[in-house]
Amino acid sequence: ILTHNVAVKVNGIVFSHADWSEQWAAVGIEEVNRRVRAELAGTADLEEGVTFSVDSPVQNRRFSRVALKRADQEAAQAEVDRVLATRETTRIGVGHTTTRGGSEPRGGGNHLCVDAGMLGHYGGGQLVALEIAGETLRAIHPGGTIDLPEDLDESNLLDYLVDIAAVDPENVVARIYMIDQYRVQGQLDAARRTLESFLQNAEAIPERYTQSVCILYDKLASSAKEPAEWVTANCNH
Repeated sequence: ILTHNVAVKVNGIVFSHADWSEQWAAVGIEEVNRRVRAELAGTADLEEGVTFSVDSPVQNRRFSRVALKRADQEAAQAEVDRVLATRETTRIGVGHTTTRGGSEPRGGGNHLCVDAGMLGHYGGGQLVALEIAGETLRAIHPGGTIDLPEDLDESNLLDYLVDIAAVDPENVVARIYMIDQYRVQGQLDAARRTLESFLQNAEAIPERYTQSVCILYDKLASSAKEPAEWVTANCNH
């Protein structure tokens, strides 16, 4: 771990483990990396340092947790712009906060959350890479590549999740969120059909998503039919 950086700047783009606050953006990349190394090596105070600060780019989830809704993103944009200006960049790419199974651009593509959950026991085991080619953003999945929208919000989130499911059918997290988006948008028949198909091959559902799938099942009133074997085994019915 000591051989790696918390943050780097490549071709003018800042990549960091987690989000930045204005405070730590002002401290700067080199100093953040230096302090974390010192803390992990035992030559600086670990408990009161950068590593465990919830505002530092080791732990911060501030912008990654902004809802994928236009109003919420607009409300956060001024703070994002100040962080970008301090770090002299137009984009920040971060991990640490798991996404809906893909790469999530916010704020005109100047904030990129790319932790799709590669660990099977934690996020489902999705393999997704972000490609930045000039101004073009792409998400590379095992079965194909998707051009990312500059802004991901309530107007295009369902379409994006459908695109992920098409090129990455084993991406269980994207499928869970896709089913819920069908429900939110009132496409209940599509939501039920997709959930029933999903549950036929549900062995790959990560344990941490069990409750989410059970709640979806109940919201869609699928229990009016004979419950799927997975539901009977995993949900309280």
